[in-house]
Amino acid sequence: MSDGARPRILIVEDEWLIADLLEAMLDELGYDAVGPASSVQEALELIQEQAVDAALLDVSLGRVRSYPVAEALMRAGTPFLFLTGYIDGDLPAQFRSAPVLCKPVSLVELKAPLEQLVLTDARARSEKTSTDVSLSR
Repeated sequence: MSDGARPRILIVEDEWLIADLLEAMLDELGYDAVGPASSVQEALELIQEQAVDAALLDVSLGRVRSYPVAEALMRAGTPFLFLTGYIDGDLPAQFRSAPVLCKPVSLVELKAPLEQLVLTDARARSEKTSTDVSLSR
């Protein structure tokens, strides 16, 4: 995220009404929405094409899970949270530390976890920059 720019949040959601609502919430909270992506493939393409500071991932995209997107974000060091309309079943072990919000989510419920994701991203970028500077000396 560049100085003065609004943090960019990827939305991965296959229900257009929910995606539209998330976009409006992000705008109200001071973020720019990237997407929404309604499929794993579309989300992976957006991750490759655009810089994002964090992501909101619907667990179920039709009959497909968004786990490949979560894996790509983890490799890139981009924080994310899962959104789900289901209370059943656990996430795979590698994702159990990721925050999870139950849909429908309100603006109030989304605000604090999203702020935490963006802070996590900013800290990670700051630490990477500090390490890069130290290594170049």
